[in-house]
Amino acid sequence: LEAAHRKQEAETVMVAGIKDGSYDRSWVDATLKRLNCFIEA
Repeated sequence: LEAAHRKQEAETVMVAGIKDGSYDRSWVDATLKRLNCFIEA
């Protein structure tokens, strides 16, 4: 149950970052590129 609470807290912080534009999602593009997936600009 404690692990679920920690996960919820982390997701709350992540969602706030997405909403305010501060969330860094550069890892997504890097992962897609590493997997040779086409990224439409």
